[in-house]
Amino acid sequence: MNKLNILHNKRFRHGTFSLVFTVIVIVLVVILNIIGSSLYQKYRPSGDMTMTDLYTLSDASKELLSDVTAPVNIIFCAMPDILTANNSMRYIYYSALEYEKAFDNITIEYKDIYKNPTSIEKYKTSNASDINQYSVIIESGTEFRVFARQAFYRLSSETGRVFAYDGEMKITSAILQLTASDMPIAYFTNTHGEQGATAGSVLWTTFENAGFEVRTLDLSTEEISPDARIVVINNPLYDFASRADTGSDDSEIQKLDDFLSDYGSLVVFRDPVVCKTPNLDEYLEEWGVKFSTSTVRDKAHSINLNLGGIPYTGYGIVAEYPTEGLGASVLSAIRDLESPPKAIVPLASPITMLDLMDSSKDISPILTTYAGASLEADGKTVEENGKYNLMTLSRYTRMKDNVEYYSYVLACGSPYYTQYLESTSYANEDILYSAIRAMGKEKVPADIDFKLISSEALDITSAEQAQWTWLLIFTLPTVAAVCGVVIFVRRKHS
Repeated sequence: MNKLNILHNKRFRHGTFSLVFTVIVIVLVVILNIIGSSLYQKYRPSGDMTMTDLYTLSDASKELLSDVTAPVNIIFCAMPDILTANNSMRYIYYSALEYEKAFDNITIEYKDIYKNPTSIEKYKTSNASDINQYSVIIESGTEFRVFARQAFYRLSSETGRVFAYDGEMKITSAILQLTASDMPIAYFTNTHGEQGATAGSVLWTTFENAGFEVRTLDLSTEEISPDARIVVINNPLYDFASRADTGSDDSEIQKLDDFLSDYGSLVVFRDPVVCKTPNLDEYLEEWGVKFSTSTVRDKAHSINLNLGGIPYTGYGIVAEYPTEGLGASVLSAIRDLESPPKAIVPLASPITMLDLMDSSKDISPILTTYAGASLEADGKTVEENGKYNLMTLSRYTRMKDNVEYYSYVLACGSPYYTQYLESTSYANEDILYSAIRAMGKEKVPADIDFKLISSEALDITSAEQAQWTWLLIFTLPTVAAVCGVVIFVRRKHS
């Protein structure tokens, strides 16, 4: 058969048509995927495909930020393709997109710090000099905060691996701090040798992150502002003046009592072994709190402590979460995790919960030891096989216009508890946030829970994205092409 006959052959024409059609389909698929990939990068679909809605914006954040009108920039130090290719940055980036979508005043910016390193010079301060492509900067006006990517996650104290995403809490808190003109106030007393009563301390920063304006307070000369929600007393070396000391009804203890009677709350971290504060202790007993001068030890449930080169075996107490009462409800989000993180209460003195004569007051443990702990005093064991309270929460309930109002006293027998607030491996910070949530009359970011990163989450990783891209762009068209060739060959030889 000559070439002219082949060209007029019906089977050849049909086969050629099939082959040309297949080539056209391949070209169209490639072009559509290129266009679709470009559109995806620019207009990413807002659906959260994770089982735990990791980066979906909660109603709590929407309510907290509903009145914020100041412009806010969430600045990434890399371009979107870098952010989406990195597992840890991807969630933060997607969260930021949710904020940008929900609020007209929030905008995302990208700075390629490798191509233009000077673009982030103004954000380099003594506290934020190490900015890299995985840093996140949140800015409003002349104020800004710089975050490392690990600040958006929680680590397991068992494995040291990430178990939860806390990005929403971090972003919402930062926006409130940068834009708020009228935040609830947390006072730190600072004239009794207290620890951490200065800006930048761990405890101070924790309250700032929780959405409070933090101030110092000299109770001997200053009044507590009506806008204050919480007074913090962190391990005082010296006592607070009472009416017997001053001969006045305007003593420091009286000011605390007036504040708590007006729906305020008090947080006390105390080392009763070292410090003697009888006036403060007597007042706290009215709230059911009695500190012991012994120290808890539990070799079976503790981490190693090394203070000043001296090992303290059995004193880094790993606390147990209560399962009943007010304390259990406060910590329910943490306690009910499949693998709850540990809470560390080092060198702790136990708290005895006293019977309260006032029926409007109640007290509950927040953290306890496990059964089998012992008490030591003056280097000797004074009690064995006990279970002791390490942190308690007292509540005073009153009715006003048929609405219940509360005052709280949070007490902890270890000032060293605060040393673990910055650790993402332990639950100390989250416990304090949960207590603040219970105390706060105004909404603060403590209303936002971290979100578990489930291994079963329907989450498309970068590798999986690449696999799907190859499947759609090359594999399926290749299969279509092979089928076309097979059909062409079979028709030619049939």
